[in-house]
Amino acid sequence: MTPPDADLATLLQSASDLGIDLPTERGAALLRYLRAMLAENEHVNLTAIVEPAKALVLHALDSLAVGALQLEAPRRALDIGTGNGFPGAALAALWPAAQVMLCDRTQKKVAAIRRALDAAKLSEHVEAECVDAEQAPALRPDWKTSFNLITARAVSKPEALGPIARPLLAPHGHLALWLDADANAPTLRGYVAPGLIEYDLPEPAARTRRLAVYRRITS
Repeated sequence: MTPPDADLATLLQSASDLGIDLPTERGAALLRYLRAMLAENEHVNLTAIVEPAKALVLHALDSLAVGALQLEAPRRALDIGTGNGFPGAALAALWPAAQVMLCDRTQKKVAAIRRALDAAKLSEHVEAECVDAEQAPALRPDWKTSFNLITARAVSKPEALGPIARPLLAPHGHLALWLDADANAPTLRGYVAPGLIEYDLPEPAARTRRLAVYRRITS
C-alpha cells in the first residue's frame, strides 16, 4: 500500500502540474475524504473506481481541475448530482471559506457522503442534501439565485444541465461542466458563450479531459 504521505505528495504535485496551488492541509483533507468515500463504497455503491491510485486521479485530481479556471472565490457553491461527493469535496479544498452544498436524489448515497464528510472532518463547511436539482427551486426556495458556482460531473449533457442550474445561480454566477475529451461545449440559452480548458490526467488513469465554464446572463 502506498504510504499516506506519498499519496498527498502525488496529489499536490499533480495539482501543481495543472496550475493549481493547493495548500498541504487542504490536500490532506481532500485525501481523507477520498479514503472515507472508498470505505463507504464497500457498503453503498458510490463508484466503480475502487483502486486508490486511480481514484486519486479520476476523482480528487480531476475534480480539482476546476481551480484552473481561475474563477473568483465563490461564497456559495453547489455540486449537482454529486453521486460520491466529487467534485463537490474538491470545491471545499479549493475554496475553504465557501459554503459548499452537495445534492443528489438518492438518499443512500447522501447518507454515505455525510458519513464520509464527518470522517474527513469536512462536515462543518460542506453539507449534503437529498434533493433532485431539477425540483430544487420549488423544494428549496432558499437555493434560488443563491450559488456563485455550480458544478456537475458525469451527470448529463450541458443542454440538460443549463436550464436546471440557471434558477439556482446568482447573477453572473458560473456553471462548470466536465466534458469528454472529444465533446464540444454548446452555447446555452441564458449563459455567455462558454470558456473551455483541456488538460491531461496522469497515470495510472491517463486521459485528456475538457472543462467548460458558463456565466449566467442576468436577464
